[in-house]
Amino acid sequence: MSIDIDAFAHAIESDLTSNPPTYNESPYYSKVQLTAKPDSSAQIFLENDEFTKPYLSKNIYHGSGQTKIQAWALASCALTYAKEKTPKEAAEAIDAIFKAIDAPVNDIALISGVFVSRVHEITDNIWLAPISESPSFQIKAAVAEYNDFLKDYMLGRGASPFFDMGFDAPKAVLWRKRSMPFGFNVTNGGAADAGAEQLFALSHLLTLVGPCSPSIRQYVTELDESMPFKRYLSQTTYSRAEETKTNSITEIHDEDIEEYRTIVNDYFRLSSKVKMFISTPLVRLNLAIKHISEVEKAIDLGIAMESLFLSDSDKNSPIALPLRLRGAWLLGETQADRDILFKKFQKLYDLRSSAVHSGSLGKNNPKSPNSDLLAGGVELCVSAIRKIIKNGEVPEWTNLLLGGRY
Repeated sequence: MSIDIDAFAHAIESDLTSNPPTYNESPYYSKVQLTAKPDSSAQIFLENDEFTKPYLSKNIYHGSGQTKIQAWALASCALTYAKEKTPKEAAEAIDAIFKAIDAPVNDIALISGVFVSRVHEITDNIWLAPISESPSFQIKAAVAEYNDFLKDYMLGRGASPFFDMGFDAPKAVLWRKRSMPFGFNVTNGGAADAGAEQLFALSHLLTLVGPCSPSIRQYVTELDESMPFKRYLSQTTYSRAEETKTNSITEIHDEDIEEYRTIVNDYFRLSSKVKMFISTPLVRLNLAIKHISEVEKAIDLGIAMESLFLSDSDKNSPIALPLRLRGAWLLGETQADRDILFKKFQKLYDLRSSAVHSGSLGKNNPKSPNSDLLAGGVELCVSAIRKIIKNGEVPEWTNLLLGGRY
């Protein structure tokens, strides 16, 4: 069974041409949304149609959400869609809702700390774009409206319709497309955050480009714009803003995107063991870049180095020497390289120890400023993580220290 498409389309067309109107108009961001009145021909049709009557007042499931379906909502959806398309297309779209078992959705992460000038497809079904190019019409419209407000009343300020203004406002979106259980004949799968962890991991991988300090300010899962019933359903959302705010914005250029694509594709080939191994170093490296305080930067950079080079060590084992040796052997190709790296890791670890034990970095050497040492440490951690991702395995430290290849 299905809806009588022609009869339903005729009822929809009658509403659109009725005088007086059998619907109300209300703004939906920069679009118009129609809401059926009780005397709407489309609503009356749905209330009396033998196919649709059994579904009314039943729940339609969408991810972790569920919405009780009413005739006015279906009729309102049909009228709004018909105004944008045609009455027949609207009738067919409503019919498809009753038969659906899944639907396309977008997992969208709003990111601060980075900016891109255009849409980039990173890999299959994953994109990075300016926030103004979000796949969500609500986000795009809200950004445009809010920016217009700032132009008139708050010139010179950064903008976000979601968060604090300034550097921490999201400037980019990272999103993925997937399918989600949807319809009357599916159960509530509790999968609101099914795509969240992957996007958080991909956001942290952006740290290796630049390097920079991306931060997810909000995460949302919502039906794709191709679903006409979207605006009448409660949104499926999962918000988890990262704790530390971003204090700088890094523009990601086309050549950076090529590097990022390579990193992401290599990352997807990693085992869960290797992904777990690089998780803490990535998070701590991102935090180290975010910090304005050099003391805090040294502490988080130290944690990143320890989790990279000493994660298998006993808590009572010595730290400084193994860290320097492992770092030098992982990144150095020659004895001369390793000698230089050994000394760099020693200086970095000394900064970390001073920050932890005294709350300061000690005397600043004009020939080798602490800021330069810390920036160099960030680059070393980036190189180490990228090498591990590219090689696809956790280093076998004993073999490496005995002169083995990695």
